Amino acid sequence: MVCKENGGPNNLQRLELSVWIQWGPGPGLEAFIHLRVLWLTRFSWDTLPANLEHLISLKELFICFCRRYCKVQWLPTLPQSIEEFHLSCCNCELIKSCQTVGHPNWQKIKHIPRKIFSGRAQEGSGR
Repeated sequence: MVCKENGGPNNLQRLELSVWIQWGPGPGLEAFIHLRVLWLTRFSWDTLPANLEHLISLKELFICFCRRYCKVQWLPTLPQSIEEFHLSCCNCELIKSCQTVGHPNWQKIKHIPRKIFSGRAQEGSGR
């Protein structure tokens, strides 16, 4: 993936990775430390990028339209800076696990004030 050593944009604040049909794990994003908004749509990864927790400026994370090919079952550790989390049109198991109190995926997003699942918002840190 793009990094500082090969000329990656140091101050990029918004990034959309869309229609990424490449089997395996999601790409590394650690070079984008100033990223505030991240869209991940229509991808076929087995796992989301594992290093999202290092994106300490990230405020909004959108994971959308990945139902057809997505095999993601687990969320990686997410940064505490996230204020909005959108998960829509993805596999039902992932969405359900994120809404199930106590599930490891729910544990990873419980700190996020605003969560939207398939268009329905859930406010507050307890859900």
